Amino acid sequence: MMQAHEAFRSSVLHALTPEHRALLAQIVGQLAVSDKPDRDAAAKQLDSALTDSEKQNILAAATQMMTQMKAMRPSPPPGAPAHQPRTPDAGRILLMLSGGPGMMMHRMPPPPSQP
Repeated sequence: MMQAHEAFRSSVLHALTPEHRALLAQIVGQLAVSDKPDRDAAAKQLDSALTDSEKQNILAAATQMMTQMKAMRPSPPPGAPAHQPRTPDAGRILLMLSGGPGMMMHRMPPPPSQP
């Protein structure tokens, strides 16, 4: 699973322009030292700065990683409640990624269901 996370991280960082990598670093730094960090506002700031191409590449990488992770997990027992899939925006994915592997794997929602 760690290997999947490392490949995902690399894909996402390579999807960013140097300017947007710097913006990510700046925002993560501000969140780290803030008395009241606002992760929602930070995610929106990142998402609004990204190009459509960056967003598409980040979302595609996230979907690929979540599909790989889902394949590695055992099937839930019969009758277990199903997760309601939701797709985070690219800004939120970047913030989750910046929190390290544990945060990424526990906070990211499952990929959208295929019809």
